[in-house]
Amino acid sequence: MKLANLWRRRKSVIVAWCTSYVVVVFFPVLMSVVMYREAHTNLKSEISRASDALLQQARGTIDAQIERMQRMSTEVTWNLNVQDLFYSNKTDNEAMYTAYRIAKEFNIFRTSYTSIGDFYVTWDKQQNVIIPGSIKDFGVAFDSLHNTGAMTYKQWEDTVVHADNKRFMVLPRVGADKPYESLALVTHMPGKINGLSPGTVVIMSDISWFQKAAESVLGFNGGQMFILDEDNRVLIANPGAVPSEAMLKLLEEIDATAADNSPSFTTAGDNSEMFYLPSKVSGLKYVSVIPGQIFWQKAEYVRRFTTVSILCSVAGAALLTFFFMRRNYSPIRKLVQTLSGEHKDQKPGSPVNELGFIQHAVAHALSEKEKISLQLQKQSLIVRSNTLNRLLKGKADPLVPFDEAFLRFNIHFETEDFAVILFYAEEPEEGESSDYGEKELQRIITGVLEELLAARLHAGYTTEMDEMMACIVSFSEEGRENREEELREILAEAKRIMQESCGVKLALACSGIHEGLAGIAAAYQEAMDAMEYRMVMGKPEIIFSHVMQREGAAEDHLGYYYPLEVERQLINFIKVGDFGKARTVLDEIADRNFNKPMASITLARCVMFNMISTMIKTMNEIGGMEESFLLKNPRWMEQIAASRTIKEMYEQLLLLLEEVCLYASSQIASQVTQVKAESMRGMIEEVTRFIHEHYQDYNLNVNMIGKEFRIKPSYLSQMFKNITGAGMLDYIGQYRVLKSKEIIREQQLSVAEIARLAGFTETATFIRVFKKHEGITPGKYKEMELLKNSGGPAL
Repeated sequence: MKLANLWRRRKSVIVAWCTSYVVVVFFPVLMSVVMYREAHTNLKSEISRASDALLQQARGTIDAQIERMQRMSTEVTWNLNVQDLFYSNKTDNEAMYTAYRIAKEFNIFRTSYTSIGDFYVTWDKQQNVIIPGSIKDFGVAFDSLHNTGAMTYKQWEDTVVHADNKRFMVLPRVGADKPYESLALVTHMPGKINGLSPGTVVIMSDISWFQKAAESVLGFNGGQMFILDEDNRVLIANPGAVPSEAMLKLLEEIDATAADNSPSFTTAGDNSEMFYLPSKVSGLKYVSVIPGQIFWQKAEYVRRFTTVSILCSVAGAALLTFFFMRRNYSPIRKLVQTLSGEHKDQKPGSPVNELGFIQHAVAHALSEKEKISLQLQKQSLIVRSNTLNRLLKGKADPLVPFDEAFLRFNIHFETEDFAVILFYAEEPEEGESSDYGEKELQRIITGVLEELLAARLHAGYTTEMDEMMACIVSFSEEGRENREEELREILAEAKRIMQESCGVKLALACSGIHEGLAGIAAAYQEAMDAMEYRMVMGKPEIIFSHVMQREGAAEDHLGYYYPLEVERQLINFIKVGDFGKARTVLDEIADRNFNKPMASITLARCVMFNMISTMIKTMNEIGGMEESFLLKNPRWMEQIAASRTIKEMYEQLLLLLEEVCLYASSQIASQVTQVKAESMRGMIEEVTRFIHEHYQDYNLNVNMIGKEFRIKPSYLSQMFKNITGAGMLDYIGQYRVLKSKEIIREQQLSVAEIARLAGFTETATFIRVFKKHEGITPGKYKEMELLKNSGGPAL
């Protein structure tokens, strides 16, 4: 059938037009692509030859260094003294002497091979390492040469002393400023003693030399160069260069197919080109990887010209195709849209021709039909919802019987057993949000619940009731004994689906099972009671009305817990500002009254309002709290009373409790501070009185006063300064100066006698203290008093 439809469509005018336009555009686009591919291939070939030449140049430079390392390894291996040391039977003293001669001779090797960083020979028999100028045991040599943290001593023994013969590896080196890495040629001495090599020659060259050599050749084009050993392990690479898995895989394929180890060029993946060359003097391999964008940089002009030509061809063809297609096919397209019901915005007007007249007539007819269909659909939904509402409230419609309404709205009840489910989407908590509107959520929840009921062969009919959704459940004949368990599973599954798919929490309440249409109203009332209990008590689980009634009746004997002694205990804790103990009492009251399987809503509200009354009485007894708190929170009673659940009301009550306890504790602290300050002022007055009475005592000081009042001298001095604003010693001196002035005015005595009467042990001290407080000496003050008394001019 599909093939027949396609065959008939071949004659459509749009197919013919599109085919002709595509054929016209195809040839210039094809020629542009061919020209671009040819230019790209030629440029790529030229760049490949240039890159291969650069890699050969780099190989020549690095091979020269590798050859020097191999030549030096050979000279060290076949050195006469080295051969004499490892292959002759010498005493320990003679062997050690020979080893020292070798160490000195190695200095000459270092001078001859300046481009090589360092070298040494392991003397396995004595567990020593011979380096230029000295001999060290294995541990010391490892620490001085390789212990940078990148290799352990055991790894050094395994890779150097016991490694395979003649191989290249990377070894860490201890530098003067910082550690670095060296490319090492490790060669075992020929022959074996007791199955083991007598020693190992290690020739090292700084890796940075190789990196600079590679960078000087390949650095200008942004390429990367790698030096690998026979097993394709990377020994040296440009700084920051990392071999890709595609490159290593290609090298394995080259090793397997290229028997003569000849040069090759291939694509390494990741939009890059790989060039491979084997070393001429060793088993090493040189690989360079050049980014593919280099080829595009070299072919910039060709790429731009080709791209512009292709884009111009395609754009021009698209514009021309659109123009002619729109002009020629527009009347036909509009007619097809109208007949298929897709044209909804057609405005009535005078038709231009026959096609316009047909289009206008058909569009008007379809528009009227759609309006009538939508209006009938809306009315049907409203009447269906009204029927279900009356059924839930137990009010029959006198005009339309229920049986006739059920038949009209396709409502079919399998049995006479019914239950009612009430549900709504809870408001998201702080920090959460939903991507769905209220009406959209209602449709989603309704669909989920009705599908879950249908999966258990039950029927569900949903309508909106009092800002909630109500679902009438009609049970099937099967599974009468498991209906309650099935309802519980269905509601739990609906709640899980909405939580996971829409991020919405459902509030659910379900009635018991009732018989007959009259039982639907009773079931609805039970579900309403269960929902009210859930909303007030803040219970998160799914509520079933018959379970709530049964468990509530079983718990009625627990009664109401809020005795007078507990209330008085709570008030006392609040008065002393002990929030912890007050909250413990409050938690115990809440636990005894609210944490029941099904607590009475009426009793719960009574307990909460009694606790609020206790808080008000306590605030009045504290005094001042009510005024200060009301200024900050003028509507606190309304906020508590407006709480939707007992849990929210209890949280508000705890906040109020904390506020009252803080105020009570601050009042107590303020009173304690005031009493303490008055006590300190009384003590300072006694100290001042003691100073006035004993100022003539030569031993009067801070320590004497502290012993007198049994207070630590330093604390007494600090307290005196805090109260009076002056130090105690300064005050004693000031008071003695005051008394000395009285003596000067009343008696004609010498300065020494005045000092003794004022309590000073030395005249010099008296003069210094007097001048400090008065600005003049006692003698000068005495002269001024004499002149004043004699009536002479005052100085």
